Amino acid sequence: MGVPLPPYIKREPVDSDKVYYQTVYAKNEGALASPTAGLHFSQKLLEDLGAQGINLAYVTCMLPGNISAVRCENILEHKMEPEHFLVPDEAVAKN
Repeated sequence: MGVPLPPYIKREPVDSDKVYYQTVYAKNEGALASPTAGLHFSQKLLEDLGAQGINLAYVTCMLPGNISAVRCENILEHKMEPEHFLVPDEAVAKN
């Protein structure tokens, strides 16, 4: 499986996408949506946060492939697909 690209990228994934459209902490395959909210984190930034005493906990969110904007007047008419999460015991223990 290649790197999941945002829907506005209209091409097949290429090797350089692993740098530009994947987070440095990604490790589990299966998500069909790119985790764009975490793209700004670098390995150095995560290390700097740890050096400042900030505990990091890693979870996996498996998003469905058909995420779409709300385009209806009544929010109850908007279809949502389930999301699956993996929260390891060590992440829970850091609470």
